[in-house]
Amino acid sequence: MPNFQENPRGQNARPAKDNQKQDLDRLYQFLEETGDDELVVVFDLGTKAARILIGREQVPTDELSWLSRNAFFNAARVFNLGAEMVLSEALNIPQSRALAGIVEFIQIYLDILRKSGRVRPENIAATGTAVFRWMQNQEDVLEHVFQQTGLRISVLEKKDEAFLSLVSVFYTYKFRQRDNAIGRFGDKDVIFLIDQGGGSTEISYLHTRTATIGALESINQLGTVVLQDNFFTLDNDRRIEPGQNRKTLAEQLRAIDQYIGQRLEDWPGFEGLTASGYRIFAYGMGSAIGSSAKEHNARWTIDDMRNRLKYIVQELGQEFPQVNDLYARISKATQNEAARDLSNKLPVLYGLPAYIRILKKFNLSEIRFAGYGLRYGAYLARYIFKYELDLLPEKAAMQQDPAYRDQVRKEERRDFLATRIPELEKEVEKLMDKLKSDNAGDIGQLKNQILDLGRQLRNSQAELEDLTTTA
Repeated sequence: MPNFQENPRGQNARPAKDNQKQDLDRLYQFLEETGDDELVVVFDLGTKAARILIGREQVPTDELSWLSRNAFFNAARVFNLGAEMVLSEALNIPQSRALAGIVEFIQIYLDILRKSGRVRPENIAATGTAVFRWMQNQEDVLEHVFQQTGLRISVLEKKDEAFLSLVSVFYTYKFRQRDNAIGRFGDKDVIFLIDQGGGSTEISYLHTRTATIGALESINQLGTVVLQDNFFTLDNDRRIEPGQNRKTLAEQLRAIDQYIGQRLEDWPGFEGLTASGYRIFAYGMGSAIGSSAKEHNARWTIDDMRNRLKYIVQELGQEFPQVNDLYARISKATQNEAARDLSNKLPVLYGLPAYIRILKKFNLSEIRFAGYGLRYGAYLARYIFKYELDLLPEKAAMQQDPAYRDQVRKEERRDFLATRIPELEKEVEKLMDKLKSDNAGDIGQLKNQILDLGRQLRNSQAELEDLTTTA
């Protein structure tokens, strides 16, 4: 089976070098327009992409200044670091193209910013998310990045990731409200966040009165990368080559919806949240529900989302009657406007049903798009709420309570194994298919690969079962 993690949006994006030149041109313009203002930098290094946010040390406190054209500089590049290490657990530092790309990304921006003389060293920060927590050789990787860039990465705990994203919503909910005004939050109001990533979807909520997290749950296998894989390869209870999948798009959308429902079926939700008199304001992050900060606070009802899916299925179905027809198109390395438009619609097609299912589970009827993500939360946490990124609430709690720290580490390990096992299964299946084909190559070497991956798969399954039993 194809590994969609290698390029989760197909091959329709503009060449990386073209994007980089445009981003650097925008950076020079931003530096010119911000005059002599002191600047701060946050790098957000994730499982799929590396991002940078540059803003003023003096945080904009009103909507007009926050939304002004030169308030922030943003840029991102996709490297898919997670795809390189999920099968091996420890990252191969010398051979990792993704890590080399991330290092270069950091170096290019830091070189320009340091030469500008506008950023003090203490105002440069970097956060690492799930992929860094999963690395068995995390210290070696962090040291390598430091030696190459002079930048120390603060690896966030999962709950602190959610905290920063919720902080960004808490601070910016009043911006771009249009006719969907929330007004001021009351004592019993809660921000409920659905954050759909590549491999999983995180669900959390924040008590607005105390600015503390109520709960967090990570639902594995509900990210857009995994759902795209399933959209093209699921055929009832088995997997097939996407080029052989003759289901209609409408049929496959129903299959994806059923798959999501099964993933959510055994999760009890957050006990007491819907029965305690809270007003719940749902926000969503992820490419399926929005793609630009300009869409911040855009409101979607469940009917809006269903109609959006219906429209996309009808529109695409006219050109691509079957799933294999759509797969054939996205497999081509085209880079025109139509191809980019298609690559933007696909995450909506297989990602939006997860938001609908989760909202219904909590008896919620609408959701707003959160256009300001984790890196904005890191910026606000440092310069408004005065947190150190190496000592956010969850990490502080873990340092104070070793037993709790061990519990969190076990949960993190379960998350990783739950992500790794399906990837190992797909890799074994792919090699088995190759073994049966006419292009098997060195059969002995292929069999050894299958045996090795099979051993890793059995060990991972046994470890996950043990961790689940002892939870």
